[in-house]
Amino acid sequence: MAHLRSTLLRTLQSKKTHRSAGAIAGFASALSVLVGTLAAYATPRGWGRVSMALHMTRKPFILKIAPQTAFALRSLDR
Repeated sequence: MAHLRSTLLRTLQSKKTHRSAGAIAGFASALSVLVGTLAAYATPRGWGRVSMALHMTRKPFILKIAPQTAFALRSLDR
């Protein structure tokens, strides 16, 4: 048991991290919860939610112009 304890303590002491690593991880976690909450409030209600789940909503503009943009960029490389 003493051998296990000394091995464990030696292993943990060699892996020192910066003091602010825990604070940064906590901030990232809180930010993730905040973004998730905002996303939940931004979802449509009623039939809008059903149509979105069935992928019946309009395509965003960026998806409409993506093929033309890709074609234009490909033709510039030639």
